[in-house]
Amino acid sequence: MSMKKFPVSLFAVQLFFATALFAQATDPVILTVGGESVSRSEFMRVFKKNNTKETGYDKQAVDDYLELYVNYKMKVHEALELGMDTVQSFKDELAGYRKQLAQPYLVDKQVSESLVREAYDRMKTDIRASHILIKCDANALPKDTVEALNKAIKVRAELLKGADFAATARKYS
Repeated sequence: MSMKKFPVSLFAVQLFFATALFAQATDPVILTVGGESVSRSEFMRVFKKNNTKETGYDKQAVDDYLELYVNYKMKVHEALELGMDTVQSFKDELAGYRKQLAQPYLVDKQVSESLVREAYDRMKTDIRASHILIKCDANALPKDTVEALNKAIKVRAELLKGADFAATARKYS
C-alpha cells in the first residue's frame, strides 16, 4: 500500500515544480530589491488596485507608477538594512506611501450611504421647472451685460406683481 502512495506523492511534487517553473516562464521577474523579487503579475496587481481607470492604461502611467513602486521598495529595503525602520521620519514617509497606495480602498461608508439616501430622496420628488432666458453673448460688452441684467430685473418685478409666467416668458425669452 505504501508503494502506491509513493509514486502518487512523487507525481504531486513533480507537478508542483513543473507548475512553478511554468509560472516563472510566463510571469517574469521585473524587479529585484535586496533579494526580494517582484513578478510582472504582482506589480500589475498592485498597479491596477491603485489605478482604477475603466479604460486602458498608457505606458506613461505604468512607467510613473513603476518609478514610485521601485523607490518605495528601495527605501524600505535601505531603511531595514540601516536599522532606520524605527526612526520617526522614516515612519512618517512610510505612512505617506501607505496612505497613497491605500487611498483607492478607503471609502467612507457613512458618506456613501448618506449620498445614496439623498439621491433616493430626490428621486421621490417630481420637480417641474421653467425659466425665462435673456440672451447675452459670451463676449458681450459691459453695456450689453448691464442691459440684460436690467431686463431680468424688470421681468422679475413683473412676475412678483402677479404677471402670468407663461405670457411673460413668451414676451421676454
